[in-house]
Amino acid sequence: MVAALVVASAVLSAWWVVREARAAMELQVRIGQELAASERAAALGDAIRTASGRLRVQATGPAVPRVFREHDPAVLLASVENARSGAAVSAAAIADANGVLLAESGDMPVRPATDRPLFRSSAKGDAAFMTLRVRVHDETGKLVGWIYQELSLRQLSPQFIQPFPKFAGATSLIARDGTIVMTTLNVRLPRVEARELAAMVASGSAASGSYDSSALHSRRIAAVHPVEGTDLMVLVSADAKAASEPAAALVGRVVVLFLITVAIIGTLIAVAIVLLGSIRRQLIAAREMAAKLAQTDPLTGVGNRRAFDDTVSGLMEQDDQIGLVVIDLDDLKLLNDTCGHAAGDDALRRSAAAIASAVRPNDLVSRVGGDEFVILLTQGGLNRADDLAAQVRVAVGEIDIPGFGPLSVSTGVDVCPGRDLVFGLNRADEMLYQAKRKRSGRGGAGFGVSTPVVQTTSLIPDR
Repeated sequence: MVAALVVASAVLSAWWVVREARAAMELQVRIGQELAASERAAALGDAIRTASGRLRVQATGPAVPRVFREHDPAVLLASVENARSGAAVSAAAIADANGVLLAESGDMPVRPATDRPLFRSSAKGDAAFMTLRVRVHDETGKLVGWIYQELSLRQLSPQFIQPFPKFAGATSLIARDGTIVMTTLNVRLPRVEARELAAMVASGSAASGSYDSSALHSRRIAAVHPVEGTDLMVLVSADAKAASEPAAALVGRVVVLFLITVAIIGTLIAVAIVLLGSIRRQLIAAREMAAKLAQTDPLTGVGNRRAFDDTVSGLMEQDDQIGLVVIDLDDLKLLNDTCGHAAGDDALRRSAAAIASAVRPNDLVSRVGGDEFVILLTQGGLNRADDLAAQVRVAVGEIDIPGFGPLSVSTGVDVCPGRDLVFGLNRADEMLYQAKRKRSGRGGAGFGVSTPVVQTTSLIPDR
């Protein structure tokens, strides 16, 4: 009778430990997937906004209306080639005010009749392209034509397709009607197959859950997050069995331990408590690590867009003067095309290290776009911001990429009260664009400095 009670107690204790271990591991995987989906959706949304802003800046150049008025073939060809020169741009075209095509460069199968981005997939579904359209007005404000760009999302946001370090996972870009735009899965599916997953995607909000995949013959754990400014959702999914293998191994060790010590119920309980404590400590450590990773750019190791936005939100509650240095790595597309994306990634990492070495401990360095960084200075005025921008240009200029040569950056500088940070960032961005327009050939780094303005205005251009 006593032996039966001991065995029953051991079995119940083992079942309890198994349940707690599996629940802890499933929670850890879900948290990691939710953070990964959120981070990749934010990075893709930032890249799309940056690309749209740069195309709008191109369309407002003072010489652009003349191109549409004169219809000179050579000028038209040069203009469309210029529109195709941006990072990740695969094709470009220009049309008159009635939408009649004037010139094109590259293969752009879709020219939208809407100002919203349109998306299409490659034949294999492993790549996706976004087409943008912006208006061109003359000096009187009259519509004179359109500029189109098609961009590769894989090049625009490379971190979107980076693999997961701990378990076999995949990332997909899905329209809210269930169409799969791009995926890292080896299986090509035109639409989401599971009803549970389709409901999560159609909701348009962040969510997580599980579903059965008939195409992959497995049950999967999934998390979705919307891409701001689009009708797209980022899906992060993993095979449930592969994701829970660590828990299964832990459960096996626990069961063996309980069977060995089945006659000593007190020892069983003590071992269970120790194991559960270890599991919970690992979960807490994993959560802390996940929170830190959510604030860090995975490629360069500096702060990411989320860290930047959180810091800006806090500073906007203050009246202290904040220095801003906006930095853009010149000719990254040319470097990628010449030496490959591995060289481009190396250039980004080394440039980020050079920028980080030039700032003080209280300053924040963030990568806010594919080749764009921002430094927030909480101490010092315009002179310090200007001096820091000069140091960054010198430091990055000392980086030499084999087969390409020395790197260069363009910078924009501003100083403003914390409550005016949005206005200050837009002015620093404008200084940056002016600096890039002044560059003469590859390697000619530019810089711009704005005069601080205390008053804000409602006429703030889109960032």
